[in-house]
Amino acid sequence: MGDYHFHFTIPKNTPLSNPVELKIEIEGEVLDTISYLIPSGWQALAHFAVFYGQIQIWPEIEGEWVTGDNLFKEVPIKWPIPDGRAVLTLRGYNEDDTYDHTVYISFFTTSEEVAKPYKILSDFIYILKKILRIG
Repeated sequence: MGDYHFHFTIPKNTPLSNPVELKIEIEGEVLDTISYLIPSGWQALAHFAVFYGQIQIWPEIEGEWVTGDNLFKEVPIKWPIPDGRAVLTLRGYNEDDTYDHTVYISFFTTSEEVAKPYKILSDFIYILKKILRIG
């Protein structure tokens, strides 16, 4: 339903205790996928996460941050968007004392009908892992 593309610059010496923020608005029924490009040079010194209000929606584990160096990833999210519209907040901090760092991030939204088969399969795998006591 929608593709949203942003660049998010995290200034040098931005502490975890006072992260920089960028508010973005997305529309759709489901946040299907997040893709991001961390250019070469980050050296895992800058970090970012995505929030809805005060709730961290990605990475899924609260308190974890995304970082890396020379890295492109696509991550399936399948997060239901409340009322079809949401303001998300990118938060980032940067331990580098010399350089600002920029991440290029895209959000892809879709309809619930398109996302539903993935959700059913994901739930099935989760239940199966619990039954088999793996993961």
